[in-house]
Amino acid sequence: MDRAARRQFLLSFAEKMGFDPMIAANWKGKRSLLLANQVYMSPNSTNTSHRFIKGVSLMAAYGNSLKAVLRDNLPETFAESAIGKSHR
Repeated sequence: MDRAARRQFLLSFAEKMGFDPMIAANWKGKRSLLLANQVYMSPNSTNTSHRFIKGVSLMAAYGNSLKAVLRDNLPETFAESAIGKSHR
């Protein structure tokens, strides 16, 4: 799945959960919900352009770090604030 598709997934997830995805603090406590709604990507990908197939989850592709997922796919979320380390 390419970055645009990952970004759209995150934006849709936030809309479904009823929060503004552009505010970093709103992502606190959402890691387990995101895992429950995880996207699967090809474990054979050599970069971050992955395909939807069972394999490595979106979170696992980023070392299970929600912060890393957001920094790569919603970088503007961190323009003014950041998520705490405890919410990887």
